[in-house]
Amino acid sequence: MPNSSSSAVLTELERCLVVTCPSALSPATMERLSAQALQLCSERAFKAVVVDLSAIDLIDLTEWRWLRGLSGGVSLMGSSAWFVGLRPSVISALMMMNAPIEGMSFAMGVEEALQLSRAT
Repeated sequence: MPNSSSSAVLTELERCLVVTCPSALSPATMERLSAQALQLCSERAFKAVVVDLSAIDLIDLTEWRWLRGLSGGVSLMGSSAWFVGLRPSVISALMMMNAPIEGMSFAMGVEEALQLSRAT
């Protein structure tokens, strides 16, 4: 399924759920994505949920709070959350906004996150 501006792709891979985010995170998209990811986590024993943000050019604080909330929900379901594919422009914007990153795990890409999740 191609990644469009309004739909995410959820894929199971190596006992992990890989969530490929669309290029735009509208409130409806974020709500739908959270519900789908958490539902899948409740049905299966995922070791990790890897959230691929590589299609996103910019994240605001509302979207960041949602991502942190998704991370917390995933943790409550017994999985670890990994965020991958952050572009330099996104990292810069997060730094400028003093966005909290405590308790969140990051990796360069999906493969690295999968490796790190197996090590924990």
